[in-house]
Amino acid sequence: MSKKIDIEKIVKDLKENPRPSPDFDALHKESGNEEWSGLEYNAPEFQYEEFQDNILDFGISQKDVKNVGDSEYFGRGAVPIELLHRVVEEIDDIDPEYEEGYFEVRKTTAFKLSFSCGVNLIMVKFATGILEDIDDCPNEKNLNFYCYTDDEDWHSHDPATHEHGYWDEMLWDVQESETIEDDD
Repeated sequence: MSKKIDIEKIVKDLKENPRPSPDFDALHKESGNEEWSGLEYNAPEFQYEEFQDNILDFGISQKDVKNVGDSEYFGRGAVPIELLHRVVEEIDDIDPEYEEGYFEVRKTTAFKLSFSCGVNLIMVKFATGILEDIDDCPNEKNLNFYCYTDDEDWHSHDPATHEHGYWDEMLWDVQESETIEDDD
């Protein structure tokens, strides 16, 4: 019997207890930096960075996934990505450097990525910035992951967890798909 995953509970938990993005946290671990969260990772930092960048560049920014429930496919593995949740909230502690009439917001966006190997990822993207440019805001973007299959819930923050053994395939699946140009 399949174990039912409570996606809203996962998003709520990640929102209330955000972690560092795996790429930065793994880098801090590898370099012995005191900012390391203490979480364990099974892949090197550069692989997390590539994985995250490909999802952001090819899975989110180039697709028409604008409304909750929208889904698209991306990458070499035609990975389905579905927008599950989007909330924009005003932040109480406003930075005094912003001009009057501007206010800082936190945008929380959650996606589900389903890989052909059976692994599912809930990816929650946190961004903060001025409402007018929150989608382009470089101030803070943080990605958190929750990894599972339909039959097993590993409660894993690590998309490369050894529990599933499909990391190399997942990394390949999210790479930009090659397009064939028409010679006409």
